[in-house]
Amino acid sequence: MSDFFEHGSKWVRADFHLHTAAADEFNQRGILPTTYAEDFVNRLHTRDIRLAIITNHNKFDKQEFLALKASAEQRDIKLLAGVEFSAKDGQRGIHILLVFDDSWYSETTDDINHFLSRAFHLKRDYDRSPYTTNSCYALEELVHELDNFNKDYFLIMAHVDQKNGLFYEVKGRNLEQLLTSSAFKRKVLALQKSTGINNRNLLEQHVGRKLALVEGSDNAEGGMDGIGISSGNNRECYVKLGAFTFEAVKFALIHHQERVSPQLHKPQNLSISSIEIEQGGKETIIIPLNPALNTIIGVRGSGKSTLLETVRYGLGLEPNETPTNYKNEIVRRLMKAGNRLLLRLADGEGKIQYTIQREWAKRPLVLDANGEVLEGLQPQQLLPTAYYGQKDIEELGKNFTASYIEDKLLREYLADKKEKEEALKHEINDIFGQLQKLSDLGSQRDKLIAEIAYFKHNIEQFEQSGLQELVAKELNFADDESKLFQIRDELQEMSQRLLEVIESYGWDAYLAYQVKEAGNILLFENTVFPIIRQLVDESKKLRIQFSEGTDLGTSIIDKWTGVLENFSQLRETLQEEFRRAKQLINDPNLDVESHKQNKQSLAHLTNKLKTIDTKLADAENLRQKLYQGIRKLKEHRLTIFEAINKKIEQLNELKLSFHIKVTHQGDKQSFKDWLSQNSNGLQRENHIKKIVEQYDNPTEIYLDLFNDNSPLATILQGGTLLTKFREVFSNNPAVLTYRVPDKYQFLYNDKPLERYSIGQKATALIAFVLTHEEKKLFIIDQPEDDLDNYTVAGEIIGRIKQLKSDIQFIFATHNPNILVLGDSDQVVICQYHDDEERIEFASGSIDKWDIQQTAVKIMEGGQEAFDRRKDVYQLWTH
Repeated sequence: MSDFFEHGSKWVRADFHLHTAAADEFNQRGILPTTYAEDFVNRLHTRDIRLAIITNHNKFDKQEFLALKASAEQRDIKLLAGVEFSAKDGQRGIHILLVFDDSWYSETTDDINHFLSRAFHLKRDYDRSPYTTNSCYALEELVHELDNFNKDYFLIMAHVDQKNGLFYEVKGRNLEQLLTSSAFKRKVLALQKSTGINNRNLLEQHVGRKLALVEGSDNAEGGMDGIGISSGNNRECYVKLGAFTFEAVKFALIHHQERVSPQLHKPQNLSISSIEIEQGGKETIIIPLNPALNTIIGVRGSGKSTLLETVRYGLGLEPNETPTNYKNEIVRRLMKAGNRLLLRLADGEGKIQYTIQREWAKRPLVLDANGEVLEGLQPQQLLPTAYYGQKDIEELGKNFTASYIEDKLLREYLADKKEKEEALKHEINDIFGQLQKLSDLGSQRDKLIAEIAYFKHNIEQFEQSGLQELVAKELNFADDESKLFQIRDELQEMSQRLLEVIESYGWDAYLAYQVKEAGNILLFENTVFPIIRQLVDESKKLRIQFSEGTDLGTSIIDKWTGVLENFSQLRETLQEEFRRAKQLINDPNLDVESHKQNKQSLAHLTNKLKTIDTKLADAENLRQKLYQGIRKLKEHRLTIFEAINKKIEQLNELKLSFHIKVTHQGDKQSFKDWLSQNSNGLQRENHIKKIVEQYDNPTEIYLDLFNDNSPLATILQGGTLLTKFREVFSNNPAVLTYRVPDKYQFLYNDKPLERYSIGQKATALIAFVLTHEEKKLFIIDQPEDDLDNYTVAGEIIGRIKQLKSDIQFIFATHNPNILVLGDSDQVVICQYHDDEERIEFASGSIDKWDIQQTAVKIMEGGQEAFDRRKDVYQLWTH
């Protein structure tokens, strides 16, 4: 056979009850003797059947079976030898599928027919239709006789709910005795064509476990056309195998919860199909991976961590530890100058959709199925990865914090909400900054009102003198000039405010946004970004029109300056007329020039007061916007907490040995520390403690800051402490955006995590890590360094087996529990050669004999040590 299982275990369709032309009642329609074997196998291949058990009634045709088997092997199909056996149990006998390993018929041996001749001694036509002749054996006798051959086999109860089926023919006490017999419990591994739930429940009650449920064509009457079509129900059966061997099939039936299914399981996500290292002219290293659980094994120093870190490097992930030199250095040794790493990403059908390519000290590139570079696309967008190198789990146990949960474990899940939170914080800071610029408007207004009163008084004195008519033309001219200056001031104010508005919106920054969903790239490029560019261009035009000017023309401000200059020239032509009018005034206390200056000053100050009043109104609006922003941020943070709590509750619902309690804004110690750093003169154990007891966050303090009847005022009463606190707090924008952390309490076996050792903490935390299902790839290096075997064999392995149908795992390990109990789908064996300074890699499923032997040697200390431990454990058990 070809290397059908190159990537490890896979789901294959199986037919556990198949008849051939050797059967007496087999429909011969369409059979050509010269091509029979090839046609039979082609029909299996057409139905996508990769595993078939040949089970003719009380008959085994060795010559036919070997011919079919040889043809099947050429098409990557496995045939196992079997017999549909008529046992004498029940009213009319029951049919049992006997399945034999290869030793029963190898070379010149034909122990299957040897057994049949003894089972039907002196009985005639037992292999002829209608098969009413039962053997000499009931189930217990059957198993006893088969055991005498000292060869491996197992039993499947055929069409159990129909004629000659277990539950159809055996009833009451007889059924109970059969189900509770040692023969049944030891050798019956499956039920074929089981439809009765009550019957299965009865079996489980007596046997103490469930049996695998399998299907078969039972195609005697259908002949070639009936292959792959289960008579009566048309249900299919799939088995997870890593090798086409009797032992692998038997193991799958024993562990049917993970290895037998009525549906074909296909990965739903992208996964790494292979690791390839091009060695610059030398042979390319190719390591096939499975989309489920991959374990990298080898003795210490064999290169397990090197391979794992190389995958991490290829995905563009940085090591968690600081400094990172060591982990990157072992990658460099494998990559070397001129080498190139390729990570092939396949879909659920096994088709390569992307390739991640990286050379040493260069950024990773993502290529499509045609080898074209997809600029801007990051590996993590395709394959979200959780990576934990050596000792990272231990460090996590030491430094487990709320920020770790939110910023690492839940980062992708919270990404949109965190982005909105940052936008709200930016908006609040912007409004706060604008208010700070307007903070002294009140004192400016009071000063202006006093100055306006002074000029009004002087103007009224001049107007009461009766001389105003003598210099009326000059005064009118001065009023017009004052109005022009007023317009100039308003233009300048308008220009300044317009520029502030334009600059407050950073439209350019949006042009640097990297689109997250690949399918939205064209929408942003063709629609969103062009509109933003137009906004930027129009904003620049406004800026130029009002203040900057261009080579093609002057700005509006410059044009108005020209108007003022023209008006000044016109005034010069009238100076003689104005001089003669002033000569008629005989009162030395009345100064026309001062009167003109007073009126101009009054107009200017009145206009300035109007501007300040407008700004004060704006400031009030800004304050209302600020309060709205604070409320929005508070509500949104509650939304973030609810999202986090939802995830935590999903985790707690798994009923693991640990659970997490989270309290909104519950980390009071962090709040105290922040308040201490951002307030001067407060006594930590007095003022700060009381403030934190009274307020949940700094924004609540800010809203109460100038309320003399507030709890804050009561706490800080006396002396200048409250005044100083108000001054510092009101000028600190951080008070409006600081988030008091949520409090996480990690309970392991109902005890706080901090009471446990680092290793025990790591045990609980890796179980938590494995609940993070947003990740589609987990890379973990030797987690057993920090875990106890009891937990590995219990919760950790159980969680991995639950997740591996949808999530890819790559573990480097020397713990046999992860390899064996985790039912590893692909095993990668590392061996370091000192003389050549190179790492050799081999891979295969755990179902393969050579992989099993290597695993025993590496992980158990060899077969002798393994056998001795096995004997000791059995002794201890007894």
